[in-house]
Amino acid sequence: MSGNQKTFERAMNLGHSAAWDQNWEQAAGFYRQALEEFPEHPMALTSLALALFEEQLFDESLKLYLQASQIIPEDPIPVEKIARICERQGRLNDAVQACLKAAELHLKGRNVEKAVENWVRAISLQPEHQMARTRLAMVYERIGRKADAVTEYLATASLMQSAGEVGKALQVVEYALQIQPDSADAKQALVMLKANQRLPKPPRPRGGTGPVRMAEVRQLSVPEDSGKPQVDPLTEARQDALVDLAGLLFEQAEEADAAELQPRRGINALSRGTGGLSLGQNERMRILMHLGQAIESQTQGDDNQAAEELERATDIGMSHPAAYFDLGLLRLERQGQRAMRYLQKAVRSPKFALASYLLMAQAYEKELDWSQAAQCYLQALRLADIQTVPEAQAEELRQLYEPIIDELGRESDTAALQKLCETVRQQLLRSDYRQYLQNARQQLVAQNGDSLPLPLAEMLLQTNSSQIVDSLSEVRRLTQQKLYRSAMEEAFRAIEVAPTYLPLHTQIGDILLREGLVEQAVQKFLLVAEVYNYRGEVPQAVGLLQRVIQMAPMDMSVRNRLIDLLVAQGRIDDAIHQYMDLASLYYHLTELDMARQTYATALRVAQQHSVDRSLSVQLLYRIADIDLQHLDMRQAVRVFEQIRTLEPEDEKARVQLVNMNFRLGQEANALSEVDGFVALLEHTGKRKQSIDFVKAVINEHPNRPELIKRLADLYARNGQTAEAIAELDGLADLLLTAGNVQGAAAMLKTIINLRPPNAADYEAALRKLQSGKL
Repeated sequence: MSGNQKTFERAMNLGHSAAWDQNWEQAAGFYRQALEEFPEHPMALTSLALALFEEQLFDESLKLYLQASQIIPEDPIPVEKIARICERQGRLNDAVQACLKAAELHLKGRNVEKAVENWVRAISLQPEHQMARTRLAMVYERIGRKADAVTEYLATASLMQSAGEVGKALQVVEYALQIQPDSADAKQALVMLKANQRLPKPPRPRGGTGPVRMAEVRQLSVPEDSGKPQVDPLTEARQDALVDLAGLLFEQAEEADAAELQPRRGINALSRGTGGLSLGQNERMRILMHLGQAIESQTQGDDNQAAEELERATDIGMSHPAAYFDLGLLRLERQGQRAMRYLQKAVRSPKFALASYLLMAQAYEKELDWSQAAQCYLQALRLADIQTVPEAQAEELRQLYEPIIDELGRESDTAALQKLCETVRQQLLRSDYRQYLQNARQQLVAQNGDSLPLPLAEMLLQTNSSQIVDSLSEVRRLTQQKLYRSAMEEAFRAIEVAPTYLPLHTQIGDILLREGLVEQAVQKFLLVAEVYNYRGEVPQAVGLLQRVIQMAPMDMSVRNRLIDLLVAQGRIDDAIHQYMDLASLYYHLTELDMARQTYATALRVAQQHSVDRSLSVQLLYRIADIDLQHLDMRQAVRVFEQIRTLEPEDEKARVQLVNMNFRLGQEANALSEVDGFVALLEHTGKRKQSIDFVKAVINEHPNRPELIKRLADLYARNGQTAEAIAELDGLADLLLTAGNVQGAAAMLKTIINLRPPNAADYEAALRKLQSGKL
């Protein structure tokens, strides 16, 4: 431990700045640097834990919060975070215990409201937790919330009755009636107990759906004796999909948290949104309802009902690869064509591509389309094989599969295709498929003795693609030597042997481009990109479309195709930057309406997905700039209000809102903006900044008494009495000049209350003013 305080503080400040911008990966890096200086610093530990939580690295985050809770055992915040992580992981018992501990710590710190919040959270996870119900009832009674206390006492009585303690239940109900004698529920409970009738089960408060569903999903997991359990690709993908879908249910609880003004990941971030900036609250709640029911049905083995609920959610607007994969899996047995539509969307996601290809292969097998089935199996083998080589060799290995797939597409021997399907199926649909392929990779390396990552298909399927690979190398060599005609001839000879080998077609596009035939090159690249996309090889399609954009930057159709693929891959920031680049082109061509429309589209995408808040703010500033150039000040106000919501401490946006509201004659709104920003800054200990802010506004609007009075009040609260008196003195003169004698007198009284050294002079001036002699 080096313990360098300056290094520590610098790393923490940089971490906080990155966290404010929601750049959690960068924030985590800085917090780790801080911990290198002071490994047990509580703030550094909890800050890193929060960054990791936001990155959804829950296991590592949990370890840090547990460490922090041991170092600062009286602080309830780490314990609360432990509870939230346990909820995310579906560990309900651990989450409940953490909630109860946090509640007691808050109560010890006299924060009753937070204690109540944690007890409510505990019973939302376990409605039958008698101790939590009892503690909550007692605290409600103590703080005067009698109706709530009675509700919890009656819930406790119900639990006691279920446990066979009828006498105790009767005592609790009678006590509830002492608290609130006119309670109809308590009276009814007393009648039911005396008649030996069952009391209603305690209800589950809002907020427990996500953790409960996650717990149900976790119960489907293969028991973990040591390390990560070995499962086949379909089982692994099914579990991943259910975990992802259950995680979306936490959006409901997260939206209710205070200070959640920034966009969050979840349902709203994963919905397609048509027309508006985002789905409405009603649609989000309907999606959550159907999603929760789908997970519950699937964990209980009712796959048909699960599929129906999940389809209802997608019909409303949910768009997520986990949902598409799960639907493909659920519908495959009875509705193969319907399943195929979902799988063709899921295959674009790297997380679900391998399993989606396997399911698509099975669907084609049922239709006896052995050629398509074999190609899907081979695509799946390629994805699994890439996992066996270092990342630096992945792209090279991916391309080496191209001629094998191309050769397979021309295979007409049904028996050979069936054999291939059976071979790959046996290699991949096994729990130890990773280890199996890794062993095969080691054998292949031993046989060849070089670093070239040959495809496992060469060994497992006895194919030979070296001729096509050699031809491609020759085409590239001739192209580099600027022998374009010879390169093109070699390329066409190779295409006669392998007509669907896409790297050859890409190379032809390169030759056309080098020859200056840009339009033909663009068409070639677009065609190849379309085929890659059809095959589900989205990264390759994206790469080609990006090249086309460089050659034809104003082609909106190409850019839209590129954006759709980027979104499908989850590369939302890249998609938004594509929109911004196009809008910038429109702007420089003075096509401001098109520029604004494009920025607005980018903003809609940003609001539908989890992106850095700073990116949305940047888009809003550019939209507002165009509105101001159009002199549409009212629309600009609405845009700056959105910026204020995203970045409450953005002083530039606040000043703009004040200025524009004054110019529009909306004085009350302008002053409300001033008061809101000043209150926010003072709450965060930034009174000096609030003073500078009001001074900046006064410079723009120098003769407004309301602003001068606010500045004087700030000076007074900051202990700058002389400055406050100077402002109030000038304000009194301003009001008197305007004929507002009463207002001027009020200012003199305020000055006198500040007890200046020359208070007698101000008292004399006040008397003259009140007598009409001044």
